[in-house]
Amino acid sequence: MEGSWNYQPCRNGHPFPMRKADTCLDFLCKYCGKTLNVFTYHQCYAVNAYCYKCRHPGHFARMCSFHVKPCENPKPKKKSKSKSKIQRDSDRMRTFIEKKQMSQFQFQGLEDQEIASFTCSIQDESTKQHINKLKVTNRNFIKEIATLKSEHSKLDTVVKDNNNFFVVIRTTTLAPNMELRFDRKCANTVNSTENVD
Repeated sequence: MEGSWNYQPCRNGHPFPMRKADTCLDFLCKYCGKTLNVFTYHQCYAVNAYCYKCRHPGHFARMCSFHVKPCENPKPKKKSKSKSKIQRDSDRMRTFIEKKQMSQFQFQGLEDQEIASFTCSIQDESTKQHINKLKVTNRNFIKEIATLKSEHSKLDTVVKDNNNFFVVIRTTTLAPNMELRFDRKCANTVNSTENVD
């Protein structure tokens, strides 16, 4: 039977090269991957071979280090949510909080008619409070209007007194001025008549 499988362990120690630091890579050929004691008296078989991974001559593909990634553990990526997921989560939290608040109300579990009667009574109380506030502000405005009217009447009397005072001053100051003017005119006419004579 051609190609019978042999399940015995390999003579050279490793059926295929293992790429870990704790294995015995020192005994493997870096070109073909076989142990060094197999071809001690002749040249390596991979000298004329081409690697099908990197297309370079001189080694087999199993020993190619062209695409080997480092064994370091990469840093874990921070999970960032997209805008739609953030919006979805905020909507869910808002609805959850609203439902929780609604469950804590006094009228939770009542029928619609009972809730309507309760809210109507609340609205009546709020309108009564609003009317009372408006009445208080109206009274304050009436008081302010009364004080402004009294101040206006006081100012009117002051203006009338000032006008009377100015009239008296004008008459007292204008009368002597008029007499002086009259005397001057008379003196001028007398002088002009004397000059004519």
